[in-house]
Amino acid sequence: MEALVYEGRALKKLALDAVNEFGSLTMSRLNQMMQIYRVTGVVHNNSELTGFIYQPPTSRFRVSFKELKYLRAKGNLSMCVAQDWMPYEGVKDGIHKGVVADYMKLLQQKLGVPFSVVPTSSINQARLFIQTGKCDLVSGVTSTYMNGNYYDYSSPYLSVPVVVAINAGADFGNVMPGPIAVAKGTAFEEIIRIRYPGVKMVAVENGLEGLNMLQRGKVKGMLCTNAHFNGLISEHNIKGLALRDATYDILDICVAVKKGNLLLVGLMDKAIRSITKQERQEITSRWINIKPPKQTIPVIVWQTLIGIVFVVILMTYRYRVMSRHNQELSKLAETDWLTQVPNRHKIIDRLEDYLIDSHRYSRDVSLIYFDVDDFKAINDSYGHNEGDRILKVIAELACDVTRKTDVFGRWGGEEFILACQESNIKEAVKLAEKLSGLIQNNDFKLPINITCSFGVAEYIDGEQLENFVSRADKAMYKAKKSGKNRVVAYQDE
Repeated sequence: MEALVYEGRALKKLALDAVNEFGSLTMSRLNQMMQIYRVTGVVHNNSELTGFIYQPPTSRFRVSFKELKYLRAKGNLSMCVAQDWMPYEGVKDGIHKGVVADYMKLLQQKLGVPFSVVPTSSINQARLFIQTGKCDLVSGVTSTYMNGNYYDYSSPYLSVPVVVAINAGADFGNVMPGPIAVAKGTAFEEIIRIRYPGVKMVAVENGLEGLNMLQRGKVKGMLCTNAHFNGLISEHNIKGLALRDATYDILDICVAVKKGNLLLVGLMDKAIRSITKQERQEITSRWINIKPPKQTIPVIVWQTLIGIVFVVILMTYRYRVMSRHNQELSKLAETDWLTQVPNRHKIIDRLEDYLIDSHRYSRDVSLIYFDVDDFKAINDSYGHNEGDRILKVIAELACDVTRKTDVFGRWGGEEFILACQESNIKEAVKLAEKLSGLIQNNDFKLPINITCSFGVAEYIDGEQLENFVSRADKAMYKAKKSGKNRVVAYQDE
């Protein structure tokens, strides 16, 4: 009996992993085992496993026994949501709507538990509800230093560019001394503190209050997001305002839970990672794109042929105008406003395709991640207009060395990414060194040299996209610490 117990414990260590889940077997591995049985005569040569193996849908994910027990015990997850942040999130007639709402519906389906909506009027109220247990999670927040003591965060499921709303025709150089309107308790406050220390901030309850203050001259600008700004000016007929992409920041939207609830964070991360590219595109097109209204042609027996032709021509023209407008909106959604190169969303889409091809066809993929050296000092010394011009020139230089099969774009702020198909790390390093030389030797018409620091990493089959980018980012920071203006290839520590 003691020998059997010992053997059972040894087998348990082999069969179970750190979270008490059984290991997995792929179909290819099972087929290899089946072939051995055929050769040894244990089974017939024409025996097949296909009808005996259950393969769950690829969009599903594994949960541990502890996670499953947690979900069953909860039965329902209460969710704090923003009431007025359309088109990203809002509550109307008791219904949760918007981009964030659609992502939450997906997470409910993938986790198999319903989310009950708890409307909140502010970030501070949501935080209070989390602390008192009224909510299990907050649907859409950004990880900030000020909330670090209250929340644990999932990985981001949505990225939103930050813009500054100003009066049309205003000089941005005169705007940033302030006062600048920001929504209370949001990441916008930290953006102002980090990017523009000393700028006076005016806390407002919501975006509409901030835009009204801007119109009346009570503030010189307001931090907001592009789509939310466009929705407000359209709904409330606000005129005379414009947008500037001057903060170079992006809000990474996450799910937040009470500090210490790592089990729920892990579940949210698994569900978020299982969201497909198609599901993301469908959500974006549902809330961001403008669709032409349905048109009908009344059939009237006395209508003349000329009238019918006129109506058909008018509808065709309107359809083409709206289709062209939708194409322009789609391009704007994936193009960086300043440099006119692909933005982070477009880069991620293309990178996901590259990694699928790499896995399927064993193709090399390498990533070049680079950053303008001392960019803040350049902005402080020569102004943001000069900083914008430098970013445009660097983007043009990078486009000159980018192949049609590669993708180059602005990752955010002064950071850029160049993803190279069919290139190993040595080839990518050579390309990075070539681009570094072009930038260093270019005449930027300033009394200082403009340089960049480069990090290079090669894709490892099976790794997550986030880890791939993170390795290139680490290599870039190593280049910074090593003296800047150099290329560093990632090496496992």
